Amino acid sequence: HKPQKGDLDTFSTMAAVPQSPALYAVPDGCFTPHVKFENAVQSTTAVIVEKIAKLFFEGRLVQDIDKVPLELRPINYESPTRCCVWKDRAMLRLRIIATLGFAVEKDDEIMTLSQYAELALKRKRDEIVAPVLTVIESACHKCTRQQYLVTDACQGCFASPCRSNCPKRAITKRDGRSVIDASKCISCGKCQKVCPYNAIINIPIPCVAACPVGAITPLPDGRKVFDFDKCTFCGACMRACPFGAVMPKTHLIDVVRSVADPQSVTVALLAPAVLGHSTTDFQTLSAALIAAGFDHVLDVSLGADITAMKEAQELPLMLAEREKKGETPFMTTSCCPAYVRCIKKHAPEIEDAITSTRSPMHYTAELARQKWPGCTTVFIGPCVAKRYEAICDEHTDFALTFVEMVLPFSISGMPGRSLTPHSSQSSPPRT
Repeated sequence: HKPQKGDLDTFSTMAAVPQSPALYAVPDGCFTPHVKFENAVQSTTAVIVEKIAKLFFEGRLVQDIDKVPLELRPINYESPTRCCVWKDRAMLRLRIIATLGFAVEKDDEIMTLSQYAELALKRKRDEIVAPVLTVIESACHKCTRQQYLVTDACQGCFASPCRSNCPKRAITKRDGRSVIDASKCISCGKCQKVCPYNAIINIPIPCVAACPVGAITPLPDGRKVFDFDKCTFCGACMRACPFGAVMPKTHLIDVVRSVADPQSVTVALLAPAVLGHSTTDFQTLSAALIAAGFDHVLDVSLGADITAMKEAQELPLMLAEREKKGETPFMTTSCCPAYVRCIKKHAPEIEDAITSTRSPMHYTAELARQKWPGCTTVFIGPCVAKRYEAICDEHTDFALTFVEMVLPFSISGMPGRSLTPHSSQSSPPRT
């Protein structure tokens, strides 16, 4: 049947998240009931995701995608984010390229969005490669170097613990207040810690400060160099950048193509962590995905049970083997792709302690392939790192985040399948 808007009302519940201060709503005119975002970067990305999906399901993606930046930033737009609507449109164009699944760094500014869309619609699974993140250099604010700054809260106290504790003698007193010489400061933070008035602040470079493995190098001119060979794809820089200069290359088009193809069996692998983003249960989410066009939904808890069982069998063997070698007897997880990549790249001395057991996502996808041979498997979870794992995994085709899933598949009038929620082969929810 063709679901009506009422058929997808479950997405209204599914998209609801707990209220928190300073939330940005999606702009008027977009069908995203009850979805709230923490900042304007997230809400803008959500609007782009929804616009692209809507054009696809209406059969107008290639024809009308070049109009999207103009629709979102009309000539009379009163509050452009950048200097003018034309710069805003340029940034929106690059965000659309990333949402279509392409690296922005390779854009030549000549290729149109419709040409990118055509390529995305023809893209094969083995053409999707790492890195899963892309950097919009022109969106980067070119933040100044990290520095500590004395604010007007300084009282010019006699004790001056900031000066006494500075290892580089970078702090002097001028006009009754402390002043930090940026050329001498090594950003150790000791002055900030000892100030009795909390008058010293740290001005960080958000992406650099957020990266746990030092994969981002700031240049003197403010630009940043991302070393994707060091990167673990944890997404910390993406979440930290207030200008949205780091974006994921999404699998959105690849997934909606599979869902819309009547010859394709598309199986959603739903991570239990997704429930933390909603106020509903697994059964409701499963029914909503079926109504939206997925053929089957599997709870990734099934794969987690297999992982736990196999790790329990492996643990005593690994501990005994490490003790035999005179090494510390322990075993680490394989469930988080960012962690596994971090160990391999930055702590190779304990790489042999990583369990050989695969992740819950892998085993759930394997179960799907056994039950529905040739099916397309789509992992749905909260983490961008899982997209990297999906690229490397032999049983998982694509990965979507919660927002990438809920917005496109809550569009009113989206073409559906003849299946009903009762035909889902979902596993029971876990308590």
